[in-house]
Amino acid sequence: MIQWAKRWHGPVERPETRGKRQHKLPWRRRESCDGSIAVLRAESKIRARALQLLYAWDVTSAFSLRVLVAGLGNLAGRMTEVITAAELLAEDVVADVDRLDAEIGSAADNWRLERIGAVERNILRLAVHELHVRAVPPRVVINEAIQLAHWFAGPKAPGFVNGVLDTIARRMGCL
Repeated sequence: MIQWAKRWHGPVERPETRGKRQHKLPWRRRESCDGSIAVLRAESKIRARALQLLYAWDVTSAFSLRVLVAGLGNLAGRMTEVITAAELLAEDVVADVDRLDAEIGSAADNWRLERIGAVERNILRLAVHELHVRAVPPRVVINEAIQLAHWFAGPKAPGFVNGVLDTIARRMGCL
């Protein structure tokens, strides 16, 4: 009979060497630090949906916003108030896209507008439009844009978006 040196107690849980990054999507519930469920504000949902519309419009320039809104409505379900408000916001941005692009291009040092990623470019368009409308305080606009960059863009995008929007807001005299 073979005697084993150590007794087997079942599978061992290995400690992770790297933390797993959990994607924080804006329409899902999140837990706050005290354990309670944090529900996203309606304005943040509207901005996220407007960003999705602008991205789809930018990538597939052949489609009109109406077609994209219908497709997003089918995917999103019963969020009609959010989608309607997002459509209005996206239409305002699309109507003023040339002026917004010129302003973003002048504020982004050493970056041509074509080199900026589609997600980042549309986050900037949305935020610069909101800075011009002045319905929301500029610090809130910049913070929401940074949050959108965290959710939808790459790891370096929040810093880039913050830098460009800070430059534009200072030029406008908002900050």
